[in-house]
Amino acid sequence: MKIIIIFLALIMFNGVAFSDVHCLNFQKGIKNNKGDKFLNFFSISIDYLGKTPLYSAAFDLNDDGQDEYFYYVEIPTFCGIQTGCSINLFEYIDGDFKPLFEFGFNTFEQFDPENSNDYNYFCVKNSVTHGWHDLVIRGRGTYSYDGTFYIYKK
Repeated sequence: MKIIIIFLALIMFNGVAFSDVHCLNFQKGIKNNKGDKFLNFFSISIDYLGKTPLYSAAFDLNDDGQDEYFYYVEIPTFCGIQTGCSINLFEYIDGDFKPLFEFGFNTFEQFDPENSNDYNYFCVKNSVTHGWHDLVIRGRGTYSYDGTFYIYKK
C-alpha cells in the first residue's frame, strides 16, 4: 500500500498527472525561438546581455501551427526590485510580439533554467480554455487564457 501511495505522489505535479502536461525545456541562446527578434523588438543590445544569457522555450498554445514563446533574461528591463526577474510569454504575429503572460518571481525564489530541478517548473496542460492550452506553474497553480491574457485559474 505504501509503495502505491508513493508512486502516485511521484507522478503528480501540482495535482496534475505528468501525462496531462508537457513541461517546457528552456534553451540558452539568442538563436533559439526567435531570441534575436525578441532582443531587437525590445531594443535590447546583445552586448548588454554580457554574462547573462537569454533563455527561451516554445510551444503552440493555441494549436494554430505557430509556436508561442517564453523568454527569461536577467536584465533590469525584465527584473524588478521586489518581484525579481520574470518569464514573459508572447505570441509572435507579423513581426510583433503580443504579450500573453508575465510571471514574476519573488526575490526569495529564483528560476534557474540550467538546474535540472527547474525543468518541470512551467508546464502546458492538455486542457484548453478559450482555445488556448492552460499553463501550470509548480507551486503556483493553473493559469488559463481569458481571451486576451493568461490569468490565475481559481
